[in-house]
Amino acid sequence: MFRQHGGSSASTPTQVRLTPTGWAGFLQVVLLVSIAAVPGLLIAQDTIAEAIKSEAKTEIADNRELAEMFAKDQEVRKRLRSEMKSGQLDGVSMDSDLMEEFIVGDAQRLERVSGLLEIGALHTAQDYYHAAFLFQHGKEAKHYLRAHHVAMVAMKLGHEEAPWIAAASLDRYLVSIGQPQIYGTQSSVAQNEGAPLTSDSRIISNRERAQLDVPPTSK
Repeated sequence: MFRQHGGSSASTPTQVRLTPTGWAGFLQVVLLVSIAAVPGLLIAQDTIAEAIKSEAKTEIADNRELAEMFAKDQEVRKRLRSEMKSGQLDGVSMDSDLMEEFIVGDAQRLERVSGLLEIGALHTAQDYYHAAFLFQHGKEAKHYLRAHHVAMVAMKLGHEEAPWIAAASLDRYLVSIGQPQIYGTQSSVAQNEGAPLTSDSRIISNRERAQLDVPPTSK
């Protein structure tokens, strides 16, 4: 309640009542006046606001080391394929420098990506997509199952190309434990022209394969 006095000392004081809306406006004025009286506070508020805006615009970058390992993984396989004949390894000597680079490099990349995953260094869909291929090129069933897991994470994070490696890694895991694959993504270079390995086409239909970007199996 505020008292408002007129020009005459004999006049009756007038009472002014503020509605809730009026109080809100009054408090805003008081707050603005208080902030204006403390320049440092006003600057601090501006700085905080800018920091919040900047943080909102900042995107988490892909793991550069992981991207480089993936690129190397693909590059050495491209060179290896170019020296292979009719899908067989008879074009590349097992003791050649290229084969050593292939085998040793896979082992090193597998160890490193395992370490990066362990310390939580994977953040983006691309990180998990890259990791899926590196685990897929491991040597044991547990590596292929881990490849499948990180591929599923990549899918969850929205990576459009992750469905295929998710299917392929599960197939490779099944083959590694002596079970028929279900998507038909795995083939053996020991057979002519990379003949497909045993596949159980009764479990997954061609329509379902297409959902993961997997080619249909022959009837």
